[in-house]
Amino acid sequence: MSIWIVYSFSVKPFNIPVYTGMPTNPSAKPADEGNSDNYLKSLSVEGYSITPSFVSTQQNYELVLPADCNSIKISAVARDSKAVVSGIGEISVPKSMTITISVKASGGEVRKYTIAIAKETPILRGDPSGDGKITITDLAVT
Repeated sequence: MSIWIVYSFSVKPFNIPVYTGMPTNPSAKPADEGNSDNYLKSLSVEGYSITPSFVSTQQNYELVLPADCNSIKISAVARDSKAVVSGIGEISVPKSMTITISVKASGGEVRKYTIAIAKETPILRGDPSGDGKITITDLAVT
C-alpha cells in the first residue's frame, strides 16, 4: 500500500510516494554467480606450431607431428584467473587423435578447444620416392 503526499508550490506541484508495509531490514545481497569468461588467453604445444595461429575466439586447431613423436606438452592459460583449464600438460600421442582442452568459467560455463593431431606417415626403408610403398622402381640395381 502506498500513500501519496502532494506538495504544491508556486512553480509546479510534485508528488512524494510514501510506502507502507515495507520490510524493516534490507534484503541480503544476491550470491555471486561468478564470471562467464571461459576463453583462453594462450594455447601452445611445446616445440610445434598449431594451425591456425592461436586466437581466443577460434576453438579448433590442427597439428602435424612426426611419426616417431609419442608425446607432446600442451600449455594453456585462461583469460580469467578464476577459470579452470583442463586437458593440458604432458599428453601421450600414440596415433592420430583429437585433444580437447576445456575452460570452465567461475560461473560454470564451459568452452572447449580442440587440437586435431595427425601423425606423418613413416618413410619405409628402401622407399626413396617416399610414397609409402616399395615397388620395383624403388629398387636400384648396383
